[in-house]
Amino acid sequence: MLFVLVIVLLIVVVVYLVFIRIEPRESNFTQKIPPTPTNSTTTPAPTAAKSTLRPSSATSLPYKLPEGWLLIGDKDNIVTIGHDPNTHTASSQENRIDLNAKKCCSSYFLKILPYDGGSRHEFIRSNIGAKSLDALKTSNSSEKDYRISGNNGLFLYNYDLSGSCSIGMVILSSSSAVLIETQSCNIDDIEKHLSTISLSP
Repeated sequence: MLFVLVIVLLIVVVVYLVFIRIEPRESNFTQKIPPTPTNSTTTPAPTAAKSTLRPSSATSLPYKLPEGWLLIGDKDNIVTIGHDPNTHTASSQENRIDLNAKKCCSSYFLKILPYDGGSRHEFIRSNIGAKSLDALKTSNSSEKDYRISGNNGLFLYNYDLSGSCSIGMVILSSSSAVLIETQSCNIDDIEKHLSTISLSP
């Protein structure tokens, strides 16, 4: 009798497994995967620093002595400059050249002076005894960088100067420079004279 009961139970189990579909229960638990953390602050790509160096804008004046012009130098011929004998009378002495205009007003005066190798503006200011170059500017004032006889130069045009209209300088060496004063306000005339300068420091 026991054997029969066992057989019946086995048959019931087999039928249950074959004919009854057991579906898995859906889990009520949903695992939340946290989002990948991101940096809310975007670091900009580094940019190249702007150069504070100004490009050179110096005007190079090639040497040119107009036909009929004569040369005059200081006592040691450290500096020579050309002049038109029809419009100027020239004289020189140690460390100085004067081109005196026969008619007003375009005389030129050159002086060889000590220079500390520093600011060209300060060299000009200190040698004309001005408190400030800015105070001497007019509405037509301008300035221009030059290369004269291979050396750096600077000229200030149309300044309110005593007895002069424009003033400039050319570096001779780390210890000397030429101060140039002129009554002329004409840039073309001044550059014509600057182009005749030769330096032998």
